[in-house]
Amino acid sequence: MKDRLLFLKTMVKDYRLGAVTRSSRFVIRKVVANLSLNGGAPVVVEYGPGDGVITSEALRAIGEGGRLIAVETNPDFVTLLSRIDDPKFELRSMGVEDWLEQAEVDKADAVFSGIPFTFFSTEKRDSIVRSTHALLKDGGVFVVYQNSLLMRPYLQKYFSKVTTTFEPRNFLPYFIMRAEK
Repeated sequence: MKDRLLFLKTMVKDYRLGAVTRSSRFVIRKVVANLSLNGGAPVVVEYGPGDGVITSEALRAIGEGGRLIAVETNPDFVTLLSRIDDPKFELRSMGVEDWLEQAEVDKADAVFSGIPFTFFSTEKRDSIVRSTHALLKDGGVFVVYQNSLLMRPYLQKYFSKVTTTFEPRNFLPYFIMRAEK
């Protein structure tokens, strides 16, 4: 309950927050399933983990030796995320573009993001998708969950296959876009 209150408090303070409530269990399951982790030891990157509700489930799906690098700018969420005690978890308190410029991984198996792309310029959206494509291994996936289909054309520009599902059991409902390299 305390974490939910922190989420609401953070939402009021930071207009750039990508959601108005925590993601529902239905969204969490769909996002993690779209990562296709299958218990291996992948390198996974999350842009904008917020309070970590999807992060925690993704960590359970990552096998021993895997890594999940979470990139978050909001100080309240950074404080909350720093409580995650899992050797596979790494937290980076910085913007996505800054992290992509100095990414400490050669290639990632999967990237997922709920960051509010609507607040970014066309150029910044394109830059993040292009850089994410370059970061992914062949066969890697970029999963984006949003309240609109705004990011679909950007994903289609760089990725060979983009599929979209809709999850109405969330407030607000999400489009979950899975882009395969």
